[in-house]
Amino acid sequence: MDPDEPDILGTPGYDFRAHQLWRWTDSPCDAAIRAALDTGLTSGRLSLDDFYLLITFARRCTLAAARTADPSHVRYAYAALATLDLKRVDWRDGTWAAHLATWAAQRLGLDAPALAAAAAEHAHPETGEVLVSSTTQHVDISADWGYVPWETPGGLVLLSTEHEPYSPDADLAAVGIAMAIELENAGYLVGEVTVASDLPAVWVDDREKLTKKLAGCAYLRGEQSGVDDGVLVFFAEARGPSRARAIVSAAGAYERALAFAEGKVATILIAQPGHDLPLIHFEPALRRALESA
Repeated sequence: MDPDEPDILGTPGYDFRAHQLWRWTDSPCDAAIRAALDTGLTSGRLSLDDFYLLITFARRCTLAAARTADPSHVRYAYAALATLDLKRVDWRDGTWAAHLATWAAQRLGLDAPALAAAAAEHAHPETGEVLVSSTTQHVDISADWGYVPWETPGGLVLLSTEHEPYSPDADLAAVGIAMAIELENAGYLVGEVTVASDLPAVWVDDREKLTKKLAGCAYLRGEQSGVDDGVLVFFAEARGPSRARAIVSAAGAYERALAFAEGKVATILIAQPGHDLPLIHFEPALRRALESA
């Protein structure tokens, strides 16, 4: 946030973790933005940073609504989005957030058109149209937006998906989330956890046949502070232990890979070129994550 601009929303912003939807993180920014919305906001007083804070707030409200079944979170999501000037932000960000809010409203059995219309009364015409149009049909956030709601012991989260076949015996989503937490605890930034992902053949010595007919695959990426200095992690369940071992053997051809198999699950960690931590350092964390299966 620009230090020369007034702090209209009463908060310096969310940290990286609070932006992510693959698990919930409490943030004091939520209460500050709710208070600002309660007193009234107009887009003319808001900066570009403020708009994106409000989009993040709306997305968090959506996840909170789905987790708690509290309809007030949906109302706050629509109210936050109604303050946007879509000529000053990427309209796709506002559209995605509006559909996410409508998904939560529909999930809770709320009257989404009425809620969106009420918020639209206080919005720019273009913004109001986006809010209302998001409610004209059922929102499928998997097919339309590439996310799937996923129940975890800590509550519902949203995972990304690439729509590959996915019917593993192991709970690869839980494994992926557990590994994401391991990486975060080690100082890495994890933006998403993906289920029903593919396993690119480039990571198994271009043996494309090995990547076909997987029971399922989960994927995540951990970044450090620079470019190409992170790690890629795949948990791929094969049709049998022998195929999992073949996948691991092929992955071992890549010098910056750590790979091993446990039963039908092949685990592959790829270090990007700028990453210099010895790969063996990650094996204990990977094995702890696999215990979540």
